[in-house]
Amino acid sequence: MKIDRVKVLEIDDSLKMLQPARTMEIRTDRGSTVTPNRCVTSYEFNRKAEVPASVPISNQVSVYGKRLTGRDVTDLLTTNTWLRGQIRRLEKANRVAAYSVLHVPAFEIARTCSTGPAPMDTLSAEKNLAKFMRLLISMQDEAGCGVISVPHLDLPLGSLKKTLSDAAEAIAKLGRQPLFSADLGYGKFPQILDYLVDDLQSDMIALNHRKRRDFPQHYDGMGSLARKDVAFLMTGIDRMDAEHGDLSTMHYMPFFGNDLMAVETPPPAIAPSDKPKNPANLKALDRDELVLLPVTDDRVSEKNILDRAWDQMPADLRHDISHIDEIRRDPKKYSIINSMTRLQELITSTDEFSALTAHVRERSARDYVASKKNLGQRLVDV
Repeated sequence: MKIDRVKVLEIDDSLKMLQPARTMEIRTDRGSTVTPNRCVTSYEFNRKAEVPASVPISNQVSVYGKRLTGRDVTDLLTTNTWLRGQIRRLEKANRVAAYSVLHVPAFEIARTCSTGPAPMDTLSAEKNLAKFMRLLISMQDEAGCGVISVPHLDLPLGSLKKTLSDAAEAIAKLGRQPLFSADLGYGKFPQILDYLVDDLQSDMIALNHRKRRDFPQHYDGMGSLARKDVAFLMTGIDRMDAEHGDLSTMHYMPFFGNDLMAVETPPPAIAPSDKPKNPANLKALDRDELVLLPVTDDRVSEKNILDRAWDQMPADLRHDISHIDEIRRDPKKYSIINSMTRLQELITSTDEFSALTAHVRERSARDYVASKKNLGQRLVDV
């Protein structure tokens, strides 16, 4: 896969006190896609495989996201098993996303570690850092990734610039393209962003999600690039913002400088237990307000959970959705319905981004915001 062009199509500054909304075209050797839009993740592809019905996923951009823990970094540096397993997972993700216009890996370095040394403690040794970068790049190349993910590294600015420059040179020699990540929480974020855009000529940059209220200056600085042909892909986005009425977090990101959004992958599920499940933990996206509602809420109809596959669903599952409390003690059905809600969110969210894109192209994003209950006030508050 090769990214051929990234170009701003339209700027909409109809929303005062917010950054300009924009729509961009990203053209690859597989076709073209427009933003703002939601990416489908490998986690969501896996949820589709669990649903006993044919559920079409039409997202044109897909992301394989992986947060590298301290254990991951150590294993990458010291074992063959970890590398072989990760190559297989990358290859599988590439196959699943074969019809995506754009498919990219997005690696992130965990900031802390619950056990053992934090990743950056291990990578602070120069020999470890050089080996890590070499293996991470070659691993993706061997898996057939046309775009190579280079995660943000919490290094002093000078060291970070040199590491990224060396990575860009190594990736170019492989005939691949780099996707550099930047962390909005990095103290020198404006400087590293300028370096990626001006010196390394990046036309797409991945961003590690951070809450806007914690780094408002860094978010605001992205607004200065609104008219540049540089796309921002934000990864690891919180599914919902509990401080603002369970608003779907990614749906306010286009108003703060982001073009492509990918939701955070949940941690691995623990082994099933006999403890009753709580159906209220299952959420569906409400289009009127762009909030995630418990499926037990009266505003969520059973058919709404997966409208496009409803007629294909086995009768017993349709019954369980209609009588949601009955799945409390059936872990298998609970897991399937959880996957169905995740797909409902993906499909509904993607439709909403398509609607927003149409408004931005007509410079009427203000009308889109006005059509969503409480969204205007929440955009001011976040």
